[in-house]
Amino acid sequence: MTILVTQESETIDHLLHINPPNGELPYASWWLRSRKRVPKRLRPGFDTLLILVAWRIWNERNNRVFKFQALQPVALSQEIINEAYLWSHGDFGKKEKKKYMSFKPYNQSHWLRR
Repeated sequence: MTILVTQESETIDHLLHINPPNGELPYASWWLRSRKRVPKRLRPGFDTLLILVAWRIWNERNNRVFKFQALQPVALSQEIINEAYLWSHGDFGKKEKKKYMSFKPYNQSHWLRR
């Protein structure tokens, strides 16, 4: 099981590795480098997806710390995929939003049968 919470004090800076304690590559730097590889017309969707993933991981961290509830990684992934589907059908300021993000809800239950 992936560990999302440690005993150390955590902040949003810690999650994004803005001030990495051990020389890790900062998340923000990775994001900026990675988005350069994405065609400009797709960057709004790419940025939205990364924000969604970071936001859901942060919510999962809060659920574990404050509510003592934890999702399995497969369940968290499913929630992120379903949330991305909802976000892709929302209005984030583009008339042609379907060009930027085109997710479909995906049921991973077939993975559990293996």
